Amino acid sequence: EIKKEFAPFVEALSKTECPMAACTYQAWEMVKDRMLRIVNTKFGSGRLVLIGGIILNLPDGDPEYDDHFLPLMFEMRQEGQTPIDLMGRLSNINIQQDLGVSPWAAIGAEREVFAWMTWSPPA
Repeated sequence: EIKKEFAPFVEALSKTECPMAACTYQAWEMVKDRMLRIVNTKFGSGRLVLIGGIILNLPDGDPEYDDHFLPLMFEMRQEGQTPIDLMGRLSNINIQQDLGVSPWAAIGAEREVFAWMTWSPPA
């Protein structure tokens, strides 16, 4: 099924400057489309946060080459509301914190990020 869905793009992708990167972005678009078809906010008044992107798998064995996550989607949805694009939050230097020196980093940074947005209770 994935091969059939990907097939119409193969020729154009193979002619790009970096076919592997182009294929990766095309695969992300296919995954995103599938995800958005099944998103459901009919669960009450709560919010649904969608985070998606590409995992960059780098060589093992050297801390300089840790895997990375390239975020391509960060949005909040709520039933009856227009989705809110939050990608700018990831690149806004004024709200970024160094998790290596943050006093709460040891207790689960990912939970705290959503707590300061008042989307989940603090730990």
